[in-house]
Amino acid sequence: MLRNSFPLLIKPASFSCNLQCKHCFYSLKTHGNGSQKQLHMSGKTLHRLIKMYLALPLERHVFIWQGGEPTLMGLQFFTHAVQYQKQYATKAHTIENCLQTNGTLITKDFSKFLARNHFLVGVSIDGPKHLHDFYRTYPTDKGSYQKVMDNLGLMQKDGVNVNALTLLTANNVQHAADIFHHLTTKHILHHQYIPCVEFQPDGSPAPWAVDPLEWGKALCSLFDLWLEARGRVSVRYFDALLYTLMSGRPGICHMDNRCGQYAVVEYDGSIYPCDFFVSPQWKLGNIHETSWQEIWQHPLYTAFGQGKKTNSEKCSSCQWVGLCAGDCQKHRIGAYSTAHSQHSWLCNGYRLFFEYAVPILRRLAGPTRLPEAALPEVPEGNVNAG
Repeated sequence: MLRNSFPLLIKPASFSCNLQCKHCFYSLKTHGNGSQKQLHMSGKTLHRLIKMYLALPLERHVFIWQGGEPTLMGLQFFTHAVQYQKQYATKAHTIENCLQTNGTLITKDFSKFLARNHFLVGVSIDGPKHLHDFYRTYPTDKGSYQKVMDNLGLMQKDGVNVNALTLLTANNVQHAADIFHHLTTKHILHHQYIPCVEFQPDGSPAPWAVDPLEWGKALCSLFDLWLEARGRVSVRYFDALLYTLMSGRPGICHMDNRCGQYAVVEYDGSIYPCDFFVSPQWKLGNIHETSWQEIWQHPLYTAFGQGKKTNSEKCSSCQWVGLCAGDCQKHRIGAYSTAHSQHSWLCNGYRLFFEYAVPILRRLAGPTRLPEAALPEVPEGNVNAG
């Protein structure tokens, strides 16, 4: 199987984190292994991972370092990672490093390293202090906002390319415009807004899960602000929609009609198809014993990719299915899911937004057809802020 790009979402510290965010989807409780110890990637696994990945004949090799909190690994770990990348890179390689972090552990030396090595850094920021600190706290319940802002300023001063990843929850979704303005006043001009969709064991939404219609209203509000600031402020989802209308290709992974655009590598080298589905039943192998060709041809990987097409009857007759593709599989595991039909929790919100925004986006897109490489194929996970 030939690929132009196959990003890796790497979890070097697994679910370990110095914060204890109430809404975290990648916490210990979701892994169910009962372990309380910190799980850190060994030097041997790091070396094997980079050597194995750079052996693939790809146009772009994208390393997305996530968690838990990946900076728990320390600066030396990432220094070694870059050294290994240089060791195994050739002139044909285009290597990109992305780091998703809660921002609390960035030191002066770490910031300068990120700038020097051209890391794209996504920092989880859920709005002004009273909104951010509602969920994003230390184990002592102390909020993390001020530390995040201090370290953000440090990175901006050093010239690090910083994006904001904002999780819209039941607590902050009605304040989307305030969040947008807050980020721009902090000179953050690249935004990614992610819906918090979590379910209880009985299929009902978790207390922090975003309401579908409130999600749609927030998108409409953010869209208006994006239009006003277009060319100055980037909102990834709206940029991706415009790209899709101009190219006919999905701009980000949940807009595709199949899954399997990337892989997750856990601290021990175990491989999974998506960081929302890191569980024993979806384990595809381990980099110490499984090749990428074997992963791509694994029946579970194929089944996971094709599972995206299992939509509800409502999807099959919807005029917007070409833009949402039934949404992320994770969002179809709750109240509407059955053995034969899966329906996104966010459907009504997306319909509200599409009816409002798509006519405008179509006018912006016009008859233009973009080249395939116009939008980087980095999965939204980062995609996926915890």
